[in-house]
Amino acid sequence: AGETGVPVGCSVRLGMTDGCAGQIATGAVEPGRFVGVIGTTYVLKGVSECLVRDEAGAFYSHRHPEGWWLPGGASNTGGECLAGVAPARLPALDAAAGAQGPASFVRYPLCREGERFPFVSGVARGFEVGRPGGEVDAHRAALEGVAFVERLALDRVERLGVRVLGPLNAAGGGSRSAVWTAIRATVLDRPVRVVERAETAFGAALLAATGTLHENLAASAAAMVGEGVLVEPVPTQRPALEDSYGRFVGALRDRGWLPDD
Repeated sequence: AGETGVPVGCSVRLGMTDGCAGQIATGAVEPGRFVGVIGTTYVLKGVSECLVRDEAGAFYSHRHPEGWWLPGGASNTGGECLAGVAPARLPALDAAAGAQGPASFVRYPLCREGERFPFVSGVARGFEVGRPGGEVDAHRAALEGVAFVERLALDRVERLGVRVLGPLNAAGGGSRSAVWTAIRATVLDRPVRVVERAETAFGAALLAATGTLHENLAASAAAMVGEGVLVEPVPTQRPALEDSYGRFVGALRDRGWLPDD
């Protein structure tokens, strides 16, 4: 108490990294539940019953407070691909991209050198398959490209034997874009749930409520996490996005960055 200022007699319940606390704040606290976070980069985190071992090192796990595991991975791709656009212009570009529909070309919007998840490659670089038809088309392709990375990440998780159940929770700055969220849902062919308070402090509150106000972490999440907003896939856009995703994966394989398995 003298070192930290925590009052004498205050019960310290549990400890957790900030990233994992942010995860549980979305309600992804039981096996099969995952959250995709679009910030500067893309992060996928979830819960598995058993420890997941990934020889490539792209996927790693923390310990779940109830004995399960918290596997996750962080990409070098994400919202950084929009850094060159003035924030004030993003709503108008989003609206135009939503009205346009699927992009006319494929873009891997990696702004850095190398990728670490969903595959590991020190030589990976961003690329385009085709050319944009204008600024709106380029913007739309960037949004789709991050969604393709997210789908590839979920595919990798499932190939490692981890179940991914129900809607994918969405957090981070990218989840504030309704157009981007609809693209993600359509590419994944599963609903995406935009959560209300995906914050580390709220995750810490859920931990503090576990074993005090509520029996376990799942009960804390059920009582304290809101329903959020559920965004469904857009069926009319599925065929075009499925074709673009196939070209995206093919281009990664052609470059030798993506394992054939």
